[in-house]
Amino acid sequence: MGNQAGFGSALYLQDGSDANVRNTLLSGNRGIGAFYNNTSNPTITNCTLSGNGGYNGGVFNSNSQPIIINSIIWGNSTPFNDI
Repeated sequence: MGNQAGFGSALYLQDGSDANVRNTLLSGNRGIGAFYNNTSNPTITNCTLSGNGGYNGGVFNSNSQPIIINSIIWGNSTPFNDI
């Protein structure tokens, strides 16, 4: 909580890091996406991403297709960015 970085201020997944993220709170982070996915397809289950800011505060995807299950993504500067 409350991290700041250029990319992926809370989580940064790169090149096939197809992680399973469960029961996680990402809040108050600043940067390009609190959750940054670059060529990764994580599964996000029972997570809350709220109150994140900066350029695309919520989830930033570049060549990625995350699977989001039963999660809350709310109150971020921008919820999603898909490239």
